[in-house]
Amino acid sequence: MIIGRSRIWFKKKHFLILLLTTACFKLCPAQQNEQPIVKSQADISELTEKFYGADDILISGSVYVPSSPLITHHPYFDREEWHEGTVYIDGRTFEDQQIKYDLPSRKMILNAKLTEGATVKIVLNTRKIDSLYLGDHLFINSKFLSLPEPDTSFYELICRSGFVFITGYHKEFIRKYTSSSPYGLWSDQKAVHFIHTGQWYRVTSKRSLLDWFPSGKDEIRKYMHMNHIRFRKATTDQLKGLLVHCSAYYQR
Repeated sequence: MIIGRSRIWFKKKHFLILLLTTACFKLCPAQQNEQPIVKSQADISELTEKFYGADDILISGSVYVPSSPLITHHPYFDREEWHEGTVYIDGRTFEDQQIKYDLPSRKMILNAKLTEGATVKIVLNTRKIDSLYLGDHLFINSKFLSLPEPDTSFYELICRSGFVFITGYHKEFIRKYTSSSPYGLWSDQKAVHFIHTGQWYRVTSKRSLLDWFPSGKDEIRKYMHMNHIRFRKATTDQLKGLLVHCSAYYQR
């Protein structure tokens, strides 16, 4: 009921009806291996035109300049490797794309394959993207969410079942220089959660989660104990299973 069914629905309709609002989502592009030399914005336009033909969806994008590879760990969501993804923009669907989410910069990176076979990493235009899949993770542009503190990032849709539950992710650069990380390091991936029940509320702990499901507190605690779920360190899959279980106790 969470992501699986939604994915089929998106592919058929090519747009997204957002959460508890009636906002429609459109969606965006990309793909893969060897980096051409880019000297100017004119070159960027030429490269995107080679990849997309007459399509100017990403003409306003820019070539991605990654952070130093000498920094320990990586700044991306979930993993350093590319995610196979589907992007939605302006009512169009672009499947089988290679994408990374650079968390510190809040940039979605496209590994675009040119007609010559080379690849160029392009920063997707955040203003145009409506939503996208990174593997099985459905991310929604925050501009559609009307969060209490607006930002320019993307939030993963965890559950939509009477209430809506989303998660945002972030990393930061740690200026800690040691023999094992002489150039500093990227922090572990951290998550922030929100629930929508007429308006958005921050969910910071197991206790604040349980407050939304008063009739099922004991059963939810039991479920978390049996599945070894610690709320603050829960994985996406654990959260999805937990919120499905919680939804049975939601009272509007």
